[in-house]
Amino acid sequence: MQRLWLAAAGFGGFGAVLIGAVTDHIVAGNTQGARLMGIASQFAMYHSLALLALVALVNRLDGLAARLVALAAWLFIAGIVLFSGSLVALAMTSFVAVAYGAPFGGTALMLGWLCLIVAALKARA
Repeated sequence: MQRLWLAAAGFGGFGAVLIGAVTDHIVAGNTQGARLMGIASQFAMYHSLALLALVALVNRLDGLAARLVALAAWLFIAGIVLFSGSLVALAMTSFVAVAYGAPFGGTALMLGWLCLIVAALKARA
């Protein structure tokens, strides 16, 4: 499981840097597209780094806390794909329907953070 999360963190970080490069070199003239790509890049990077932390954390926990951390990791992965992916697709295509994935991705990211809060409260001292 952790290897998959580690790979997802790597892909997310790679994607965040790639989105930043594409923004600077391809969509720079499109102000709205560049703004969307910047947001997508930031969220992908932040949550990829959070995934790295979860890889290191999950083995130190047990029971419900460990399961909540695992759920948070999956929610972060889903959130990166849906939120950042939707924004990139919208910026690159201007096809408005792809933007409908962003609220689901944002919700997944927020739920991931809530899982971490509950995990902290449930973890043994």
